[in-house]
Amino acid sequence: MTARMPEVQSLPVTLFDELAAHGKLSFPSELQPKLTDVIAKIQSNGVQKVYRIKDALYIAHACEQGKLRDTGGPNIEHQLEVMEMVASLGIPNEAVYLTTALHDTPENTAPNKKPVKMGDFHYSVQAEDLGIRFGGQVGRDIDFLSKVKKANDADINDKTYLKIFESLAQSVDVILIKLADRLHNMRTIRALSPEKQLKKAEETLLLYVKLAHKLGLHAWANELAALSLLVL
Repeated sequence: MTARMPEVQSLPVTLFDELAAHGKLSFPSELQPKLTDVIAKIQSNGVQKVYRIKDALYIAHACEQGKLRDTGGPNIEHQLEVMEMVASLGIPNEAVYLTTALHDTPENTAPNKKPVKMGDFHYSVQAEDLGIRFGGQVGRDIDFLSKVKKANDADINDKTYLKIFESLAQSVDVILIKLADRLHNMRTIRALSPEKQLKKAEETLLLYVKLAHKLGLHAWANELAALSLLVL
């Protein structure tokens, strides 16, 4: 007899409370000093409600359900590193950090991946759910980043991809998140298979280096180019 797939539902608006009630909220102890440091940097940029950013990171970690990066570390380490890079630009916009914390959550909890199990139910946390919890702009920006990843995975040519990227962007800030995301992935690229390394390096050289230069982030562009050439 074939086992029936569990019904997947959208997580309710009381996202944080639901996860807390089911004992899902925690944070890796080895990353607590890093979390404290990153939050302090964000606060120094003029962001006042930093507790919301911590909430978002805790939710993201809970939804990853023990998922590890190819490097072997907790997946949430990636969001912290990306957030630190974004904070280094002095951005005072709270929504940018919320989006950074949660940008992988819809993919991680998709019905065909690993929905969050709480009690007898399985939940998929999508961009619109996060928008209800953290604000419409956050939901839209997470949706944008998901569309960019899908375009990335489609293996289309660089000019078409860049056109999609720029036409979908809601703001420059969200493009900065994607650039920081790619930079951290390139810094840890050696953990990937040779095939994946080659694809990411080619894509980075063709697309992300150009985009970083276009935004005046020449140090990021140069590092992206150097890391790509190490692989190629």
